[in-house]
Amino acid sequence: MKLFTLLGIFAVLIIFSPSPERDFLANIVSDDAQKDQNVDVSIEANTKSSQNDKNTEEDPLHSAPLEFCGTFSGDDAPSEKICRKSLSSITEITSVMKRIEEKGLDKKFCDKMKNSDNLSFCRKKLALQNAFGRDEEIILKKRSSWNLSEEDCNSQKSHKNFELCQEKLTEQKDQCQNQITGETGIYVDLETQVLYGVKNCRVIVYTRILSGANATPTPPGGYKIWLERTNHWMQGRWFVQNALYYDGFRAVHDAEWRVLPKFWEISNRGNGGSHSCVNTPIEQMKIIRANFGLGDSVEILSSLPDDLAAEFREKTQMIELYDPSKFEGQLPAPYRFYF
Repeated sequence: MKLFTLLGIFAVLIIFSPSPERDFLANIVSDDAQKDQNVDVSIEANTKSSQNDKNTEEDPLHSAPLEFCGTFSGDDAPSEKICRKSLSSITEITSVMKRIEEKGLDKKFCDKMKNSDNLSFCRKKLALQNAFGRDEEIILKKRSSWNLSEEDCNSQKSHKNFELCQEKLTEQKDQCQNQITGETGIYVDLETQVLYGVKNCRVIVYTRILSGANATPTPPGGYKIWLERTNHWMQGRWFVQNALYYDGFRAVHDAEWRVLPKFWEISNRGNGGSHSCVNTPIEQMKIIRANFGLGDSVEILSSLPDDLAAEFREKTQMIELYDPSKFEGQLPAPYRFYF
């Protein structure tokens, strides 16, 4: 069995070998059955010898079996040097592929290659291994933070990573039903002035908001979106591009008049907050409007319960809070004047 496997490898490599080695490999394949039998006996004897001397062998990666090379004779028999070079090249390629399977390929290992073509091959495989390894790490991190998506899977350059991504995405979906945030909805934490938009267990919106001022506070409670509106003058005074009404005239909506970062600071809420609506940055409100609509829940919470807070900490570990109060300079200018 070992003989046929070796002969198969030799036949494939004939077209890639330099001229002397190509002739040598061709001769091996075309030898008569008796010589094949002798070779098989030699290989088996050498294998046993190699196993016995495994601990004392100086460089097993490049040690070709001399008994194998010595089984050929005649005018067209390859020199021992050519024989050893051919066998060493095959051994190198085999060792590279084994390292790839074990995810143990590294620069130091590649630098051991004595064949220049094998060195180039090893380095290319190392670059791919590193790139695919980083992709695999990202997949696992996104899964741990519940942020894995179909887009992540379809963007994989390695089929192996694509399969891993699909497996983890299925796992994420299956476990979603056990999450508090398993349903599509909007959560507003009045204490930290943060809005979470959750869809399919993923936090797709994580942004600073500004709720009602002290004189017109935003009432906590569980609500449903009952009306969607775009581009209108709210209460005949404030122009809103996108709004989702959840409690009578109260809505989650953008606030283009908040053009300075300080207008979004939490310390500004007491006197400069809303009239009980949830003011949301324009760009984030566009995402909310595209992903949430009629019938979706809106949970207004004085503060997050411990279990819910734990879920959000886990799901936002790879997401940066969108906080316009940290921006420098003026925010995008409004389209209208308020005077």
